[in-house]
Formats: sequence, structure tokens, C-alpha cells
Amino acid sequence: MNKNSQEDKIVTPINEVLAVLPDESTADEVMKDLRQAGFPDDALRLLREREASEKIVGAIGQNAGLATRIFKFFEQMHTDGAVYLEQYREAGRQGKEVLAVKIESPEQVELAREVLNRHYAENARYFGTWEIKDLSLPRPEQAGRG
Repeated sequence: MNKNSQEDKIVTPINEVLAVLPDESTADEVMKDLRQAGFPDDALRLLREREASEKIVGAIGQNAGLATRIFKFFEQMHTDGAVYLEQYREAGRQGKEVLAVKIESPEQVELAREVLNRHYAENARYFGTWEIKDLSLPRPEQAGRG
């Protein structure tokens, strides 16, 4: 696929879970567990390291055409989604893996949450049509800090 084509970019996730994983081996384990939980291959997308920075359109529509830039400008005024997407781009720049999971039902949101929390995924969020829901649990060594 052309690395600059619009269809392979994540512009505004809808009915999708995004999460950050610390490294390739953890990402591979999570992908395996999601498949075993019943998610089809075409519902799973793993952006390896810097690919996340290139494929996720950030707060002001970087890596996008004019129409997408205009849409992202208006989106920023009404949602935190653009700020969250920038966090995933930054995670990619830091060498982390970003996972995107297409969701078809509320049950799949919970199933994805269970798998991601078993692996202590960071910034796991469900991007629904009208809401963004945090799915993350703190790592055990982070619990109690505040």
C-alpha cells in the first residue's frame, strides 16, 4: 500500500480501540491473545514504532491533505481525540508499538480491555461514535502513586 495513501492512515478512529505496547514481543503476544479471543486478523492493526508517528494523523492534521486538516481543526475544538492521537504518535517516536483494534460490539470492547490489561497496555482507549473511554489499568508498580 502506498505509505501516503489516505486509507492506511488513522485519521479519526471510530469504533476502535487504540493502545500502546512497550515493545515488539509484548505486541506480538497481545496480537496472538486477541486472535485467540476471537478477533479476526482484519480487525487488528499493529503500527511498529515510528510507523505510528507516520500513520496516525495528529492534532493539526500532519501527514494529511487539506480536507483532513480542516476537519482536524474543527475536531480539536470539540473533543480531546486529537490530543490522544498525538500521544499515540509520540509513543511511536519513542519506539513503542501502537495497536488498533476494530470493534463491532460492546462485548468486544470488554474483551479487548481484558486482553490489553493482562499485558498492562498503556493509553488503552475505546474511540466510540460519541465517546472516548479509558480502558487502561495502572501497572502494579504504579498503583498507589499519586
